[in-house]
Amino acid sequence: MSLEQSINQAKMFQKGLPDLVHNIDEIIAVGNKVIVRFIGRVTHTADIEEMGISATGKKMEVSSIVIFRIEKGKVLEIRQEADMLGFMQQFGFELKPKEEK
Repeated sequence: MSLEQSINQAKMFQKGLPDLVHNIDEIIAVGNKVIVRFIGRVTHTADIEEMGISATGKKMEVSSIVIFRIEKGKVLEIRQEADMLGFMQQFGFELKPKEEK
């Protein structure tokens, strides 16, 4: 995902989930990498129009791990893994197998 796509995605979720709070569970520094494990907690108070998701009022959470690669005091690379399936299920989405044709 490009920087512009990441920014647009963050703005989209911020509109529908304005009270987002990140609770850091763990920070590990190894060599030139810093690893952060955290849980984001939100209340779904507004529509996320771009995804066709109406406000539910539900309290939700998503766990994530971010790895930062640092060189000469600057972040050169960011990698993130998040439980987006679990997060989308909290919106009410279901995972179903593809139907055979």
